[in-house]
Amino acid sequence: LSSVLSQALSSQEIRRASVDVRTLDLAHIVFEDQKVALPLQGIWVRSVNANGVAKNLLKEGDVIERIERDVFDGNVDLGERLLDYRPGSTVTIAGTREGKSFEVSLKLGSTSTSELLK
Repeated sequence: LSSVLSQALSSQEIRRASVDVRTLDLAHIVFEDQKVALPLQGIWVRSVNANGVAKNLLKEGDVIERIERDVFDGNVDLGERLLDYRPGSTVTIAGTREGKSFEVSLKLGSTSTSELLK
């Protein structure tokens, strides 16, 4: 909390870590089509920002199963988990892509979570 307050006072905005992807938490989704081959838990990557930090590392359809040692089991989503990291930190993301395991190291981007203070 103190680093967020310090950041707000010095730069007049609050920035948080970002991966630049749109996701859905699979623990909270029910598919009517039984042929959908996705795990029951994890973070499903719906789209990747073409100019974002994950553009060459993550792909649409990937399922992120963990970031560092934290497993996505439906208790916390990607945005909440990223609150534990500072922008610019490098993290290991592991998951599945087309049924095969993958692991990438990604330097987190930054996004503003507030409007400029006046």
